Amino acid sequence: LSSLKGKYVYIDIWATWCGPCIKEFPELKKLMDDYKGNPNIEFVCISVDSKADYEKWRSFVTEKHLDGIQLISDKALDSDFMKFLNVSLIPRNVLIDPQGNIISSAGLRPSSAVTRETLAKYIGAPVIKSTSK
Repeated sequence: LSSLKGKYVYIDIWATWCGPCIKEFPELKKLMDDYKGNPNIEFVCISVDSKADYEKWRSFVTEKHLDGIQLISDKALDSDFMKFLNVSLIPRNVLIDPQGNIISSAGLRPSSAVTRETLAKYIGAPVIKSTSK
């Protein structure tokens, strides 16, 4: 995360076996698309799949054309990062400010209106691309 300092970072914590996580992906993709090109935010997706499921995770990310920075936790929920955030259940979403402070460590699911309101408050409203010519 230190390489992302100076930007807001929206982190999506998920796994290939997590139904509610997968259900959020269409909304996550919309959120990423809406903020695509905004230099003030990065999206990071961290899977807590086990090392044994690495190929499953990699195939899933490729097949679903997932954008953003895609990572897999080295020790699933037992990694230092997951312990630091006190993550025991997924899906989980975290928003970090440009100085590295946690704005929210729960409750900002991609499908939630609160998420869009929070991002608009801190980053500004997304540029909605027109589909008309």
